[in-house]
Amino acid sequence: MSKTEEKSFNLKEKKYRWEALKRSETFPKELTNIYNKFLQSNKCTNNPKVFAFFLTLYNPEMINLLQHYDIDPNYPFTEILFNDNDNNWEPRRHNCVQLIRQESDNFPVKLAIKDNRMIIKIDTGKPIKQILCEIGELLNVYGKVPLKETKKPSYDLEDFVLYDMSKELSSWEITKKLNPEIKDKSYKYDKKNSDPLARQLHKRICDAIKRAKTAISGIQ
Repeated sequence: MSKTEEKSFNLKEKKYRWEALKRSETFPKELTNIYNKFLQSNKCTNNPKVFAFFLTLYNPEMINLLQHYDIDPNYPFTEILFNDNDNNWEPRRHNCVQLIRQESDNFPVKLAIKDNRMIIKIDTGKPIKQILCEIGELLNVYGKVPLKETKKPSYDLEDFVLYDMSKELSSWEITKKLNPEIKDKSYKYDKKNSDPLARQLHKRICDAIKRAKTAISGIQ
């Protein structure tokens, strides 16, 4: 995987987790409680989005919340507080882990990686989860690829669209709605109108909903 592909994958993973956070039971409630308390003690402006900005910068409870859920302060919290739908964001890097560059009489300046080892400098004042995350990113870029690399999840945000639909429709109803060409078919083996394509499409919907549920239930 190239550096560009790795960066794209990491962004997909972060966005996927953000969608799970928004739908979890705990995080929106905690965020809203902190925001409401902040509003009560700060009445110097009528612009709620200004408050949201200060929440992520100066409020101790908010900082603790971000560290607990291992998320960056530039996430679009207004999506939860004000029902905005702006997903155009990029994760902010804390840069708390850096590769140390080295130079010698025989070699030009280069990254300090040799014999599958690398020298790094860590800002121990940063959250440990962020430190581990950044170390992981460095290993993804510079680490030795195993002989049999495990398949990575796709982190398709469509999972959460289907999850939201499942609150009102069954998985089979969703399948037929999105694929009208199989509306007269069945995914069940014991039916006369049983159809292989219907089973495949239904399984795809069920798997997507299951992935979203797993991601949401994993938020603690």
